[in-house]
Amino acid sequence: MPGQTEGNADAEWELLHVMLAEGKLLTVDGPLAKNYGFAAELVSPPLDDVYAPLVKRYNIFEAPTVMEDNWSEALVGVLTSQSVMGLLLFVAFSAHTSRSTHRVSASPGR
Repeated sequence: MPGQTEGNADAEWELLHVMLAEGKLLTVDGPLAKNYGFAAELVSPPLDDVYAPLVKRYNIFEAPTVMEDNWSEALVGVLTSQSVMGLLLFVAFSAHTSRSTHRVSASPGR
């Protein structure tokens, strides 16, 4: 039956219009997301308390905890940057090739 999904045989869908071609990523802003039903509500926080609308909407009784990066996460960010990764790969490749070309073989009996 058209308009049904394999996971839920009781679901009935009606195709209103195609938004994008198959395989394309749909990106929408806040008002468009609410218009299409992807978002229940829009929040526009004031600059002095950016979490105020979320605290009100979800009835949060404590101030939200904001997590910040620690030193190890900053180090991972540096080590995974393209320039550092390229340098590390160059050093590793150079060490591997120099090790394989400068092998010393001992003669038997010495």
